[in-house]
Amino acid sequence: MPFTKALSLLLMALLFLAGSGLHADSEAVKASIREGLTFFTDGQYEKAIASFKSADQDASATTEQKASALFWTAKSFMGLNKLDDAKKRIDLYLSGYPNGVDTAEALYQKGRLLYLQEDYEAAIQVLDGFLTKYTESAFVANAYFWTAESLFALGKLDEATEIYRKILKDHPSSFKVEAAQYRLSLIDLSRREVELAKLLKWSHEEFLRRSEEFQRREKTYEQAVEAFQKKLTAPEQEQFEKSIAELKAELEKKSAEALELSSSLQEAKAAAQVPAATPAETAAPAASTSIAEAEQALQKQKEELDRQLGLLSLKEQALDLKEQYLEWLEGNGGPQR
Repeated sequence: MPFTKALSLLLMALLFLAGSGLHADSEAVKASIREGLTFFTDGQYEKAIASFKSADQDASATTEQKASALFWTAKSFMGLNKLDDAKKRIDLYLSGYPNGVDTAEALYQKGRLLYLQEDYEAAIQVLDGFLTKYTESAFVANAYFWTAESLFALGKLDEATEIYRKILKDHPSSFKVEAAQYRLSLIDLSRREVELAKLLKWSHEEFLRRSEEFQRREKTYEQAVEAFQKKLTAPEQEQFEKSIAELKAELEKKSAEALELSSSLQEAKAAAQVPAATPAETAAPAASTSIAEAEQALQKQKEELDRQLGLLSLKEQALDLKEQYLEWLEGNGGPQR
């Protein structure tokens, strides 16, 4: 009995000492993790990574401590903008610790990493999975925001607008609200720019069309002016003016001849009016002869007058035709080519 009791006491002492050693090792790991978190908070990501690595490599570290060290190592790499290294650690964490304390945030950070790597379609899928599985997470509003940002980057403005508005409506206390409002204003501005661009394009096309029409009309006008100038070259213009002057002179000449013929006609008519013969003069033979001769002379004069009247009528007709021709020439701007 005493031996057995002594043995039991020895075993208990050994277990106590072993427990005390493990506790000491665990505290060292915790200290490394706390140190790493302090460096991370201060933005000293290289030192934070070193502390987390030390904790992860400690043989006494628990599974939870290793998981925590790996997770914060990934976030530290994100702080250094070493996205590939960060994603590698995030993927290791999600595959190695699917039920870890930080699994929800790790999945969210993976979606954010994919956005930062400009893999927008993959980011949307990962964030959608996070939103479906972790509806009560503190990162829900953030996940919606990065989903909207991915849609915005892909040019899917209508879908992005819906999600930005959802953040404003369902998560008004989120610090992403201001960013969402800013994005909505950008989308509205972008749409206005698109409409303005369409209007400017239409205006430019209309300007080009009218400009071409103006140039066409201007060219037609220039061709018409050139053709008119060719018609009115100096020699032809002089010849035209000379023809007008000659026709006017001819008209004045014919007018004078017509006046002269009219005067001659009046004189001939006056000469034809012979006084009636007395009975005594009629009885004389000599007087009879003179009357016969006078009648013959009067007949000849009458025929001559008729001929001259006919000529005068023809000349008057010719003058009328010339006057009409002159008026036509003056009305049509000169001789035609």
